[in-house]
Amino acid sequence: AKYIGTGLDFGFTNDPTTLVEIRYLHGNLYAKQHIYETGLTNDDISEQLYKIDFPRNEKIVADSAEPKSIEEIKRKGWRITGAEKGKDSINQGIDAIKRYNVYIDTKSKDLIEEFSSYTWDKDRDGNPTNKPIDSFNHGIDAFRYALSNKLLQPRPTFV
Repeated sequence: AKYIGTGLDFGFTNDPTTLVEIRYLHGNLYAKQHIYETGLTNDDISEQLYKIDFPRNEKIVADSAEPKSIEEIKRKGWRITGAEKGKDSINQGIDAIKRYNVYIDTKSKDLIEEFSSYTWDKDRDGNPTNKPIDSFNHGIDAFRYALSNKLLQPRPTFV
């Protein structure tokens, strides 16, 4: 499978820091969770990247809302950049993911749980809205970041 990218969503106390790798093969996306852990500092994230033998030449696309964290990890020698976010980027990212069959590595238990638990908010009458709830989304956010610079095409083939 062709390597597409790796996304990083920052967390700390209540939310986990997540690192998700995405690959593409025959019109399908394949995801693997490498990090899903609370309490990680930026130094800890760098150490985790060493432990999983993450290639230094592979780019990590991280939550652009954390420029200080991105810069600290970059200074440790990692190739990291902020995700391109625009108006309605969450829904655009979810819509882009839904264009593909997604297969998640069986060892990526937290990511599997997120994909099976992800849900949309409801209005006061109990009807679904067009806004996802801010829960069960950290690995999915990392997934979106990994694809964020490639989502502008209607259905990219990543070739």
